[in-house]
Amino acid sequence: MALGAYYPFLRTDFTPYVGGKVKYGYFSYGGNGSAGVALEPTFGMLLGRTSSVQIRAELGYFVDTFSEDPKLGGDARVSHGLELTVGLGF
Repeated sequence: MALGAYYPFLRTDFTPYVGGKVKYGYFSYGGNGSAGVALEPTFGMLLGRTSSVQIRAELGYFVDTFSEDPKLGGDARVSHGLELTVGLGF
């Protein structure tokens, strides 16, 4: 489950934007998995801002607010990294 918002820079049909997401869910990045909240600031391009169908491409950097235990022992880790998303909006 996620909630996001963005701010377009231009009032044109094709515009860059900045935004952010707050996601809650179960995530597994090679460890035992864990549940919690992940935060993700984003930057993207939006095509179709003034129409009923939109195409988005965005680049974000997610940071988990929880840790995941590794499968083979060792210290728990907080995952983070780049995320590329392409999608349609209606």
